[in-house]
Amino acid sequence: MLSPYLHVMFESSVSAFRDIGIPVAIVLLVFGCVEQTTAGRITKMLSQRQHLQPLLGALLGVMPGCGGAILVVPLFARGIVSYGGLVATLVATMGDASFVIIVRAPWTAVKIHVLCFVTAVVYGYLIDVSGLRFRGSLVRQSRQASGPRNGKAPLLLSWWCVLVLVALGAVLGMEVLAAAGTALSLVITAAWKKFLRDDTLWDHEAVPKDWSSLLYFVAKDTSFVVAWAFAAYTVFDLSLLFTGLDLEALVANAGWFSVVAAAAVGLIPGCAPQIVTTGLFTRGLIPFSALAANAISQDGDALFPLIACDRWESLKTTVVTTIPAILVGTLLYLAGV
Repeated sequence: MLSPYLHVMFESSVSAFRDIGIPVAIVLLVFGCVEQTTAGRITKMLSQRQHLQPLLGALLGVMPGCGGAILVVPLFARGIVSYGGLVATLVATMGDASFVIIVRAPWTAVKIHVLCFVTAVVYGYLIDVSGLRFRGSLVRQSRQASGPRNGKAPLLLSWWCVLVLVALGAVLGMEVLAAAGTALSLVITAAWKKFLRDDTLWDHEAVPKDWSSLLYFVAKDTSFVVAWAFAAYTVFDLSLLFTGLDLEALVANAGWFSVVAAAAVGLIPGCAPQIVTTGLFTRGLIPFSALAANAISQDGDALFPLIACDRWESLKTTVVTTIPAILVGTLLYLAGV
């Protein structure tokens, strides 16, 4: 019989892969196909209709994952997209955390994405009207997406085999397979050093041109989400086991500070902290107002190209996107949401 601690880790690994990983992979496949067919037309529309850039930027940002948001950064660098369009994109994006909320709370996902989109459009136009500008210039160019590199194809193939077997329930001992899937996801995440951000960043999450490239990116990005979901589940469950704390009561007593704290987490670049925060919401540990503050504040992986360009201006930009997060989160909190 497993010890209580090993049991927690095992259950967390099963839940992370079976309940999060499989649906996320499906969603990523769907949106990957959509991006393949629409990316070129959206870019052309952005360049031709400048007055619609905050609206179109918000549309790209609100798409699950970081692909739409990161696509806007090189366009902004080339002067195609305004600063308001960039800010609208960053406000709208929920990054990879969006997949977690879509899987665990679909109706809440609809509400949070609509809220982010509306806030992004209004705030983006306000930024353009105010004349606020980003003074840096991106120095790294995008590249075309490519398939598996460095001999890691067998690892990815093993991951897909496990995912398909678990999804279809084709064999007995499904929980063991799901745990194995999480283990593979951790290995893949470590192999590509994706714990903090995507290594596909400088490709601006380039739209894969073929199925092998698409499956390659889906496996890596899903592994990233699974790894952090597993970490979040394990840490919180072990914390409860070790300390006996009532986290629900603790967070409930935090009041409005939970909104501020969630918005502050959104200042951290990358999707990993945001996945953890979203996991807190799906477990009933933070209110919707805190989730909204985090969703609006965070910039996902799209902030990394800006950091490479100009760290100080990037810091100002992420602070700019945090302002509406605290405002909207506070209004929702006061409304009892």
